[in-house]
Amino acid sequence: MFTTLKLLLLARVLLGPLAEPPAPAVLKPVPILMYHRMSNRPGRYSITGRDFERQLEDMRRADFFLINLSELLRGDFSRVPPGKRPIVVTFDDSDSGQFRLLHDGRVDPYCAVGILERFRENHPDFGSGAAFFCLAVNPRGTGLFYQPQRRGLLEDFCKRYGLSGKGRGWGNIKLWQAKLLWLVEHGYEVGNHTTTHADLSKLTPEGITREIGICQGLLKEAIGEREGYLWGLCYPFGAVPPGAGEYALCREGDFEGRRYRFDYAVAAWGGMCPHPDTDEFAALRWRIPRIEMHAVRGGGGLDTRWLTRYADSYVKEGRDDPGTNPALALFTSSVEAVAVGLRTLFAPAPHRGLTKGWVSERLRERDRAWSRPIKRLPPWPAYF
Repeated sequence: MFTTLKLLLLARVLLGPLAEPPAPAVLKPVPILMYHRMSNRPGRYSITGRDFERQLEDMRRADFFLINLSELLRGDFSRVPPGKRPIVVTFDDSDSGQFRLLHDGRVDPYCAVGILERFRENHPDFGSGAAFFCLAVNPRGTGLFYQPQRRGLLEDFCKRYGLSGKGRGWGNIKLWQAKLLWLVEHGYEVGNHTTTHADLSKLTPEGITREIGICQGLLKEAIGEREGYLWGLCYPFGAVPPGAGEYALCREGDFEGRRYRFDYAVAAWGGMCPHPDTDEFAALRWRIPRIEMHAVRGGGGLDTRWLTRYADSYVKEGRDDPGTNPALALFTSSVEAVAVGLRTLFAPAPHRGLTKGWVSERLRERDRAWSRPIKRLPPWPAYF
């Protein structure tokens, strides 16, 4: 007992007074990332599968934890481990590269959904989820997650959800309906991105209700009131109608019996999303900001500047975090003081104490660990 007290006093002398318990966490913002096309030609609105997987790895290494958009809007961070930072991934335009199937009905491992599924399997500590804002007719003139196919292929996938028949109209209607059901069944979420990606700020009130109502009717017909359906709107081009009447039609309206009513709307840009428990979030509920993600040529081939630009984001606290318990913080600091004191006393002479050389070597080890190449994808398939 006497020896233990001597060690504690020695550590107190070496390190000075015990640190004060950290202040309560501030409700900092949460990043919502916005992606568009998955393609082998990177650009502002497209990114390769390799770059997307590399960005997911960057998020994981930066202690982010992937959650769904609905969880963020409810302020539900129950899945986020203490010390992790929640992050949300969204996709616009329902492009074929986001969700594509192979001819035998399996998910293409090179599409966005395939990469997310594989990453979740390899890194279960990273979380899961994503929101897909769908167009009834995408800019290429095809339907939701359109992909060309020959007669009879993927019929088993459609029958799995009770959707038989060939279907007409936007590609294979039965196929994209089955894709929407698959997304909801596997924990993803779906939202409204209008029918033809028209600029809502330039439309009449009737045009606004038509753009939103047709898409809402198709989505509701496909997945109904199932859990995972987001009652939210994504503004095309991030454009919001200037008039109060037109702006109200983005929240609630009716087009030929296709009634819609949303709880929120997301913009195209704006940076970090405020924490849902703040007044700032309540003011932006109908224009929730997001961060545009894209790949750029040169360097590492992708833009990860947001990792440092938006690194000061919300960190979940919990019972495992000493900052939420002053007594635990005091105990932890005492134990750390004793441990450092013992290392200082009994370390070999050339490395005694936290010398500048010792710290530099630890930093070099960290940099070497971060610079190791991650597992790469095979070459992009020729049929894409």
